[in-house]
Amino acid sequence: MNTQFLQLFSIALYWLRCSPAFAPLAASIQRQQLYYEQGKRLGTDEIERQMTYYTELQPKLLYLAENFFEASKPENMTARYFAQRQALGEKGAAEWNNYLPLSYREVSYGPVMKGANGFFPYDDILNEEQRNDIQDFFADTLDAERAEDFTQFILAEYIRRDLRFRVCKFCGRYFGIMGNTRLEFCDRLIDGSTKTCKEMGSLRLYEKRKLDEPAIREYKRSYKAHNARIRYGLMTREEFNTWSQEARRKRDDCVAGKLSLEEFVAWLDSDRQS
Repeated sequence: MNTQFLQLFSIALYWLRCSPAFAPLAASIQRQQLYYEQGKRLGTDEIERQMTYYTELQPKLLYLAENFFEASKPENMTARYFAQRQALGEKGAAEWNNYLPLSYREVSYGPVMKGANGFFPYDDILNEEQRNDIQDFFADTLDAERAEDFTQFILAEYIRRDLRFRVCKFCGRYFGIMGNTRLEFCDRLIDGSTKTCKEMGSLRLYEKRKLDEPAIREYKRSYKAHNARIRYGLMTREEFNTWSQEARRKRDDCVAGKLSLEEFVAWLDSDRQS
């Protein structure tokens, strides 16, 4: 039986790594394991109830991510949440159910000891170096066992801290942002790569902007035409290198607005061969 609990708890830890909202589920599973070791009566009612709750919760959170948290203009997110919730309630709209009530059990502020009075499997989320770096600290502590309380507490904290969500334009997944609402890419590592979405996304934007710049398009067109002259024996490599150096200088001047596009194109075509 103990092996089954450990396997079940390992699954709960995986979910907990994905979201802190699964902390009550992990706690319930661990509580059952402790009951088993103490010879107490076991029951899965609470675990089953939580699983049902999480299944119903997911579409609600996705709705909020798309219709509430995906906001760009600066505004009071707390006021916005309650205003939208009230407006939907007055309309009798079904979407009102997606705006969870921000009520939960008692919250106290004070010193927190990691892992309470001992080491718990939750700590496996951090590696040993990270665990050693964490000391006792002061924080809000939620005194609740229900998954509903924990989820609504986290949701209230997100709103209070002005958190926003956005879909990453590289991987297509949601990511949280605070402050700079113009971010378009997340910091997740790309599968099979050492690069993040932000690094690769910025590179793609840079390349796209280069392609959209008329002076760069004209430069590339003329570069290919002049490079072909070497193959046909109409231009030496030395002549091409001299031309390309001057062409790059004029291209940069054109991009910087020091040379008009018409003047740049006229220079590029000045030695065109029929």
